Amino acid sequence: MTGSQGPENKAQRATIYDLIKRDHEVIRDLHHRYLAAHEDANRISILKMLIRETSLHAAAEDLVVYPALKQFSHSLQEAVHSDPHRSRNEHRLVETQLLKLETMLTTVDTSDKHQRRFMDELMSEAMTMLDKHMRSEERHDLVYLAKALPDAQLQDLGEIFVAAKRTVDGLHFHDPEAVANVPVKVLETLPGPVMEKFKELHSKFHKDS
Repeated sequence: MTGSQGPENKAQRATIYDLIKRDHEVIRDLHHRYLAAHEDANRISILKMLIRETSLHAAAEDLVVYPALKQFSHSLQEAVHSDPHRSRNEHRLVETQLLKLETMLTTVDTSDKHQRRFMDELMSEAMTMLDKHMRSEERHDLVYLAKALPDAQLQDLGEIFVAAKRTVDGLHFHDPEAVANVPVKVLETLPGPVMEKFKELHSKFHKDS
């Protein structure tokens, strides 16, 4: 990536590359904490945080990253390795596992070894899929965007990404109607020039989908 940023400006205008890598680190750290936790209450608390962080991250990527990859694919010499629609499908698979875990949290009897084992197996399957997905993004998608776009555009995408996460926070991620209204709510929080870029990204992506 090109250009330079002072410490204050960098904090305010992080790039999409930096923000996604940071989210990936948070998700991996929560998984490690879950595996290391011994008390059931602590494990369930960490699992809730992991489900929330992953859901926020996935929703924001769907709104920002994959439309950007689609729009700027002409600038990506190695775009054959990047498939936004496949990535979104991978999100759906992970979210299916997370929904099962989220449902289990309301009924699981942690004193039952079979239920605990089943929950751990669901967690393992979800994290295996998610880790593979995150590694692919880090090796391909994020690298391609960083090559194709100047820092200013990467920072604009970062601003939209943060707004998307803030907007979907608190929503029930599996409610199609609530999720469908997210783009409009994101637009309301963005400054004019960045708002126009998000509108263009979103309309082109869904037009070609």
